[in-house]
Amino acid sequence: MVLGIKAGLLPSSNEAEETTTNRINTIHGLCASSFMEIILLYFNLRLKKSIHDQNVQNIKHWLVMYLMVLIHIFIYYISAASVSDRPLFFLAIGLISSLIVLLMMYVVKRFYHNELENLAPSNTTDDNNVTPSQSA
Repeated sequence: MVLGIKAGLLPSSNEAEETTTNRINTIHGLCASSFMEIILLYFNLRLKKSIHDQNVQNIKHWLVMYLMVLIHIFIYYISAASVSDRPLFFLAIGLISSLIVLLMMYVVKRFYHNELENLAPSNTTDDNNVTPSQSA
């Protein structure tokens, strides 16, 4: 009886491999999410800097980046809902996340509407030549 209890306390090779695999997957997930957070932080700082520089190109880059984030959220949560036992949970989280990103994009688009409108292409060739700001 004592040997059976001691044998049960020692992890088997499969359990050790699963624990190692889970740790590796956790580390990879943390590194990937940290990398993505750094990229989003960079784009957010560039957006903040473009307030003073009136650099519309950074605004467009920010909008494109968050459009990619929005598409990623749609794909991730729809695929997670399709393979999950609780699809409504994943769809609700995806909907809330999508609404937050859409609201952020709407606020930025409305706030910089004048700058984006000024760079819209017109019919004359002189107006199409836009020079970037020289301030650093």
